[in-house]
Amino acid sequence: AASSPGARRPRRTFWFWVADLATGHPWAVLLASLAITAPLAYSFFQIDTTADDGLVYIHGSRSKQGLDRMLASFPQGTLNPYTVAVVTGKAGAVVTRDYFEVEARVVARLLSEQSAYMDAGSVTALSFFRGRAVAFDAAQAFLQEGSAAYASDEATAYRLHVASLMSATRAATMIHIETTAPPTSQDIVGFIRGVRRMLQEEQWAAGPLPARMYLTGAYSATLDVQDVLYGLVRQWCRSRSG
Repeated sequence: AASSPGARRPRRTFWFWVADLATGHPWAVLLASLAITAPLAYSFFQIDTTADDGLVYIHGSRSKQGLDRMLASFPQGTLNPYTVAVVTGKAGAVVTRDYFEVEARVVARLLSEQSAYMDAGSVTALSFFRGRAVAFDAAQAFLQEGSAAYASDEATAYRLHVASLMSATRAATMIHIETTAPPTSQDIVGFIRGVRRMLQEEQWAAGPLPARMYLTGAYSATLDVQDVLYGLVRQWCRSRSG
């Protein structure tokens, strides 16, 4: 039945006007929606997702054994945002001229290529002490008992310095890096990619030194971490079987 002439027209709400606009001008609404959502979608797809391996270790797994091995091999100390773990599998290998040459080159490239993310005072390594490079001969004099430099205050400080970096067998060591950008921010992604690429280049350019280098830290990929753990586990299993 038709409505009577005196019937009151229904009140048109805000959503009525929105629906009327959308149906009357569909292409304009679509373009406006895309203009708003496109920047958000771009930012979303730029996110590099990661996972914390420590939350998913299975008791008795190779990863857990490797983590225990790392804790037993290295003394307690300050956890810097990022660490380059160097694994050689050979006792005493990190206190050799070959290793110092490789590490000095790695540190020099870090300071030059990643200067936007770090400064010279942020590196801690066997070949880098108190903000300056340490040559292998000087390091040997600091470490070798009976040398002229062994009893100096600088030598004592250097020995404490390297004790926090090397494994007990001197088969593995670390290069600590502190960054100026927050270690869990998207700003650090360029640093991580650049360091990984550089380490891949240097570990193949190391010549006779059987060193493998891995970037680990607050924002590193799980594969890097697990490679280190598996490498250490294999080394530990060989020592047990021998």
